[in-house]
Amino acid sequence: MDRKEKSGVNLTTRQLGLVAKWYPFQKEVEQLVPQGKPGRKHRPMLRLERRKGVYLEKRKLLPAFAKSIHVWGFVVGTVISGEFVGFNSAYAYGLGSMIVAHVFTSLLMITVSLTLTELATAMPFASGSASYANAAFHGSVACIIGYAYTFDMVFIGAEATNFVGIAFQTIFNTELQYNVLYWIASVLLCSVINLSPKLTLNLLVCLSAISCLLAVIPLCVVSQNFDFSSVFNTTITYSDGTTAVSTAFLPYGIKVLFYRCRIRYTC
Repeated sequence: MDRKEKSGVNLTTRQLGLVAKWYPFQKEVEQLVPQGKPGRKHRPMLRLERRKGVYLEKRKLLPAFAKSIHVWGFVVGTVISGEFVGFNSAYAYGLGSMIVAHVFTSLLMITVSLTLTELATAMPFASGSASYANAAFHGSVACIIGYAYTFDMVFIGAEATNFVGIAFQTIFNTELQYNVLYWIASVLLCSVINLSPKLTLNLLVCLSAISCLLAVIPLCVVSQNFDFSSVFNTTITYSDGTTAVSTAFLPYGIKVLFYRCRIRYTC
């Protein structure tokens, strides 16, 4: 490699950390390899780690400290909270529809997890789904996907805040207009806790462990009174106010499956 070609490689490498904000690491590995001497074993991953530190410093991102236990706490806590937020209303439409929804959404989540795992291995950096979209499509497509992902997080937060208000209203037996105060208090509390991400993750692990106990212990206590012969009994309320009990697998037909899948996925 002559001097001109080598200087071009160095220039490209320096610019990658500043211009290519979304995908500096993958291309740096490709560009850094030719800088070694012929016959010498290249170690691009060592240089990648050094460049990663510079990248995190420029983005002002904290070093990664989440471990497997923190990921477990986040995922399990999300699922258990969904059991009380959406599942309780979804089961009112029949166990059969929820079984079908579980199957479809489980396949969806498995494929999404495998896809994100592959992407994270290929391009290990922060910024969410917009990063992958920018690396694949660039420009406006990444912007749209980034906004969609942001709105998704906003709506999930709004749904969780609304549930907190309903829960406190039920506990304290207050009027509906006081839910606004519960919303404000919950948002402020969560904002203060999230000022320290490490504290947030540790708190999630503790709350998830307590939630597991609160979910499993009552099941063990009441399991002896559980009657499997009535699991598909669904009470249907008609528009005229009359009720009936259906034993069909899909008491409301196929029309509620999409709604059940949405409930299962969001929870």
